[in-house]
Amino acid sequence: MGPRRHASLDDRARETLGVSLALLLSVSAALPLLVGRGMVYTRAGGDSPFLLQRVFEMSSALADGSFPVRWMPTGNLGLGYPAFNYYAALPYYVAAALHLAGLSVITAIKVTQLLGFVIGGLSAYGLARALKLGRPAAVAAAGFFTA
Repeated sequence: MGPRRHASLDDRARETLGVSLALLLSVSAALPLLVGRGMVYTRAGGDSPFLLQRVFEMSSALADGSFPVRWMPTGNLGLGYPAFNYYAALPYYVAAALHLAGLSVITAIKVTQLLGFVIGGLSAYGLARALKLGRPAAVAAAGFFTA
């Protein structure tokens, strides 16, 4: 085996540019979340009220010391619902933590969704690079993922 080849400064600069472009694409895809005031619209507005309720319930349960959170006392028209047994709870934990840190419920949801776009776009870029695709193809993968 020969000596290890270190990445040149030019290669690192190009990689940084590729990552920056992937990040820019991710944030620009999430821009509609960030510019408007009020309600976050998902699935043509159909899921949005439930996002608010789930984040509020998760925040309340965490503030009361429950972990892991399983039950939504006001779900199902006040009869209760085990939503966090059936839905992926991680985004709700993130949004609830942001809410407990002082953000409004709506802002916490928006920031959580922004994080999802950014992490997803950068992960798509990283996967494409790990699959030995070139930087332009990796940026395209990030763009297609977040579109």
